[in-house]
Amino acid sequence: MSYEAFAEKLKTNDTVVFEPSGHPFFPALTFYPGFAWSVWKSYNKPVAETYYNSLGVLHACLRSGVRVEVSGLKHLQNLKLDENSAPIIVGNHMSSLETILLPCILFPFYVSTFVMKEELLKYPVFGKVLSGMKPVTVGRKNPKEDLVEVMKRGREIVCEEGRALIIFPQSTRHSEFKPDEFNSLATRLAKKTKVPLIPLALKTDFWGNGKIIKDLGKISPAKTVHFEFSEPVIVENTKVEHQKVIDFIQNCLKKWNAST
Repeated sequence: MSYEAFAEKLKTNDTVVFEPSGHPFFPALTFYPGFAWSVWKSYNKPVAETYYNSLGVLHACLRSGVRVEVSGLKHLQNLKLDENSAPIIVGNHMSSLETILLPCILFPFYVSTFVMKEELLKYPVFGKVLSGMKPVTVGRKNPKEDLVEVMKRGREIVCEEGRALIIFPQSTRHSEFKPDEFNSLATRLAKKTKVPLIPLALKTDFWGNGKIIKDLGKISPAKTVHFEFSEPVIVENTKVEHQKVIDFIQNCLKKWNAST
């Protein structure tokens, strides 16, 4: 599938389902080389080309026997902002898949970047790719300084540069959603900037965490990959909207887990 065909599907449908194109006996031996090749192709490339190459990660999922579903796209399609403004996307964090695939999904609508840990930029090759997205980085050594940086750079990104900002408020990626570890950074930034906040629920636990190397875990094709966007909101009450985001994520995960 070309990126143009992929983008057209996302721009003209509320829900898009990508069915598996293979069912290998050893899915990890199909997925990891495909993932690595896509990341390598993005090394030292322009941002747009990085997003195009990210489609290779979707193909790696499908060849590994994984089904991928993206829903709630109407909320991106119907969002009308001026060219210098973009939304904040806030969601749970399960695996490295969303870090690579989300910018590719959002690209038909917005160029995007992340709030991420500074240490990720030190990864060989992968770190260089992430650096090209010009993310907001936090060190977690001084939470107060991190907050100031996110508020400052976050406002510039969504109010002046017209790039969507993806925030995973959990301290680290985890296969289980823990509301008490899901901070209100995104809702606070959305209230300050007055740009729309779009809740995102995702399920990417087909890619498990490795026992020795976290990024090299078991690949489980029986687990469908889900991305679901909710209706954009303008945050007036941080506490209320933060709880609504949590409720949305929990309800989606409950629905998806019940269907497996």
